[in-house]
Amino acid sequence: MGSGDFVGDVLRKAGEQLESMTKKGMSLDEIIAIVANSTETSIEDLKSTGRKRKLAHARAVIAYVAIRNLGYRGIEVAEALSLSPSTVSQNVEKGKIFFDRDEYLKVILQIN
Repeated sequence: MGSGDFVGDVLRKAGEQLESMTKKGMSLDEIIAIVANSTETSIEDLKSTGRKRKLAHARAVIAYVAIRNLGYRGIEVAEALSLSPSTVSQNVEKGKIFFDRDEYLKVILQIN
């Protein structure tokens, strides 16, 4: 029969995957749509290469919420927003500042 270590490893990995899946709980597209609605921008604009301040702030909020609160990887957010991973990484802390000021988003996204 198999080793107890093998069974333990399989169960641990399965638990980590389940935790990762349940932590996210919301797709990136859902986050983008909610932030677009809240900031009165279009999803297409958020996914474009536009550099307007309003779009940059909204993208920063998306990066913060997705990475810090829901466990997405920076590369996933970068691909969803058509940004470079380094840009997403730089925007996470900025996004926290904008998110903390927006009570509506906190309620809609159910994040404190």
